Amino acid sequence: MRKSLYCLIIAMVFTLLLLNSEVYSAENFIPVHAGQTFTFSVKDGIGNTATELLYISGTTNIPCLTKTYFSGDVILKHQGVPLDNAEFFNFRSTLTKVFVYDGFCKEHMLWQQAPVGTTWSHVESEGDEIESKILAIENVTVPAGTFTGCLKIRHRCTNCSGSADWIEWVKPGFFMVKWVDYWDDNPPVTYRLIKWTD
Repeated sequence: MRKSLYCLIIAMVFTLLLLNSEVYSAENFIPVHAGQTFTFSVKDGIGNTATELLYISGTTNIPCLTKTYFSGDVILKHQGVPLDNAEFFNFRSTLTKVFVYDGFCKEHMLWQQAPVGTTWSHVESEGDEIESKILAIENVTVPAGTFTGCLKIRHRCTNCSGSADWIEWVKPGFFMVKWVDYWDDNPPVTYRLIKWTD
């Protein structure tokens, strides 16, 4: 009896430590895990279509920041054939914010759960000044379903010429469900979530 109780206490302590870590917390703003996929339909302004697959391939430690990041691979396909090489990125989530690793021991905030009107900014390595703003909280219907309470976040380059902005709809406690890019070829390019794996 005493041994069973001891084992139960150890198991509970281990579970609490695991659930309270930044990487594994189910309460993170964006709770993802290795092996998870998100598939988006893509359509540009002149009717070209494709599919984008975002795959959470694992985690990586960035020692200079003493943080653990999820690794993501993005593959754009047309009729099942990759259109380009996969793009890779590293990101991490806290209870209210998501950060992307920029390299050279730097990161920037991508999303945050905050009131409408909240703004933040960062400068990218090539000098683009990106301003982000929460425009609204909306319900969004995409092929994967209807997602309530999504943060509508606009990102725009303030020192770029032309239409250099994009809007993302992010469901807290889930992931991004829609994205419209005005800073790409043949804008607007619309990405809508088709399906995901748990």
